[in-house]
Amino acid sequence: SILSDQNLMITNMSTETVSLRLSGARSDLNKLDASNLSVRVDLSKINEPGERIALSYTPSYPSGVSNDDIVVEERNPSVIYVDVDYRRNREIPVQVKYTGTRSEDHLYDTENVVLDYTSVTVTGPASVVDQIQVAVIEVDLTDRVESFSESLRYTLCDENEEPVDAAQITTNVEQIRVDMQIQRIQELELVADVIYGGGATEENTSVKIEPATIRVSGSDALLAELGETYT
Repeated sequence: SILSDQNLMITNMSTETVSLRLSGARSDLNKLDASNLSVRVDLSKINEPGERIALSYTPSYPSGVSNDDIVVEERNPSVIYVDVDYRRNREIPVQVKYTGTRSEDHLYDTENVVLDYTSVTVTGPASVVDQIQVAVIEVDLTDRVESFSESLRYTLCDENEEPVDAAQITTNVEQIRVDMQIQRIQELELVADVIYGGGATEENTSVKIEPATIRVSGSDALLAELGETYT
């Protein structure tokens, strides 16, 4: 909590385990093993970012064993080094990137895709957070011929849309729901329903429609009702 209060965080630690050579009464030493013996590192003197900050540590013994009864004869390593950076929060915009080959017989409404989150909140070391510019969701449209609603993962990327190493980054959401409409396209032949009169008859009149066909999109049910021609 000391680091958190100063908006700092540890980004790297030289080791997560230490070896101790202890001496004391056999009855006390028999109570100790790797599962109940730990060491504590004092972070109270850290008040700014830095690399390889040397910190001492003290053993923490289980109940029933007093610090005064155990002597640390040897410790390896003698100190623990940590890297400290500022902790930063940022709102990162979400971008959908489409890949794959689209069917020419379908219309993909990429302009009106709906996301349940248009941005994500990232938290982590300032040196990493500052690199992140966009959260990219890749949607492969190959073989997709129906509208879909799916929760997809995203990748945190830099300004060149290259992935950023986000191992130390936490976010407010892991997946984002993507809703996209995909409709089938159908070509209809245009037919004119002519009302003849004033001397114009079917025999002395030529009717031409330009263009002769139109392309429409919609659900399979509606397109089936239309048939193959439109009057």
